Amino acid sequence: MRLLPIFLCLITAGLARAQRAELTIGEGWAAVREARPLVITNRDQTVVFTHVPPEADLTSLVVSAGRFPTRAVSWFRPATGENPAHRPANAEGDVVWSPGQKFSEPPRGDVVVGRLASDDLGPRDVTLAYLMTGLSWSVSYNVLVRGNLSNEAERLSVDLEGTVRVENRTARAFNNISLRVVGRDAQTLRPKRGEPGFLLVDEWLLDVLSPRGADEGITYRYAVSDAVDLPARGSIELPLVSALRKPADRLYRMDAAEFPTTARGSLPLRRIIVLPNDPAHGLGRDLPTGPARIFVGTSRTSLSREAWFLHTPASDSFRVDLGPAEGVTGSRQYLGRRDLELGAYEDTYSFQIANALDTPVKVEILDQPPTDLQWNIVSASGRWDASGGGIRMAADVEARGTATAKYTVRVRAPAF
Repeated sequence: MRLLPIFLCLITAGLARAQRAELTIGEGWAAVREARPLVITNRDQTVVFTHVPPEADLTSLVVSAGRFPTRAVSWFRPATGENPAHRPANAEGDVVWSPGQKFSEPPRGDVVVGRLASDDLGPRDVTLAYLMTGLSWSVSYNVLVRGNLSNEAERLSVDLEGTVRVENRTARAFNNISLRVVGRDAQTLRPKRGEPGFLLVDEWLLDVLSPRGADEGITYRYAVSDAVDLPARGSIELPLVSALRKPADRLYRMDAAEFPTTARGSLPLRRIIVLPNDPAHGLGRDLPTGPARIFVGTSRTSLSREAWFLHTPASDSFRVDLGPAEGVTGSRQYLGRRDLELGAYEDTYSFQIANALDTPVKVEILDQPPTDLQWNIVSASGRWDASGGGIRMAADVEARGTATAKYTVRVRAPAF
């Protein structure tokens, strides 16, 4: 590749002192955003960026100069036989090319040559952003439930610790960076590639991290730490959350999908420990999906079970599923259909809960109307909510007592 006429510009490998680089890691890829000092001396200028790892995807590279319009025209990595000479520019090891010269040493693999177009000349900090491969992350949780689970009257407390592990399989070290991670339940996000050009970097990141289709779920971003050193070809573990001896609530959950209307007799509800995700309980931040080891007792010597925690937003509740409950059972019935005009109809479902324990219990009932058509809840028992694509009802069941909850859903036929 032949270089166009060059107005030589040195861009140092380090970050601008006033800003910290940002690293956002998905599964096997990462988005890098870092500040570089630059002196623009010509409207059509060739520049050299060092410390851009070979794993970077140059088709995703974006340069932004804030309020100064700056457009990236093209980028390439110099290849043997196509490079001008290179030399160390200073003690930091930056590399500068001069046009039309031969070279005697192979080029560095972390150097990128590009053309910038800008009508505003002078010194400034530019933001360099790009996608790269070779980085990944995972999260794991340890949960210790303290207290007597068989005694509903006894207060429970929970220890919750979450750790993020980051693996860097590249030769680029990232020092003093702001680290975020991206994930969803399926962890199948793939970055979107685009052409070089002028684009606001925040918009670029939002586009890169957006879901590719409705069937791929929702993408979540999680802040991990604002001062991280990630070594080259190494890994680190960072604390994400730590809450010790925080009071927790008991709940029994009845998921309609586990209670078919054709079942004979009652089935056990699931026993849930609820820890509010708020500052008062040592939490208060979005928590990513990941595996968890659950211990019950006074120490982590007896593993009760392993679980998979879903995304838990701040101000919601962190829920620990301890499996089928003893003494709290339920059944589900379909009470029939009422036909309406224009092909619409109403279905009614009923839930019966029996509490054989000596203390009252709180029950949560979850159901998803079995239709892909448009629907709305006409009526429901007690406290209920239908904002999440299904219906959630709450019931209080007295000691040695029973309770019934039901709801009616109206389904509309599609209009043609």
